Amino acid sequence: MKRALRCDECRLCYHFGCLDPPLKKSPKQTGYGWICQECDTSSSKEEEEEQPEEDDSVKEETAEQEIPN
Repeated sequence: MKRALRCDECRLCYHFGCLDPPLKKSPKQTGYGWICQECDTSSSKEEEEEQPEEDDSVKEETAEQEIPN
């Protein structure tokens, strides 16, 4: 019987041997969840997109400031 593991994020099931690297036992511990590699990658991409980029006006402002002698 093949064992499967369910991702807490996308709810898809994965065979232990089909994961990369393959697992021999469940990585889930009481009180902790597990997310698949696909969800882990997409969550890091979302975090990067949520970070605001520096405003151009801020860049111009700092470039125009005079340095006292």
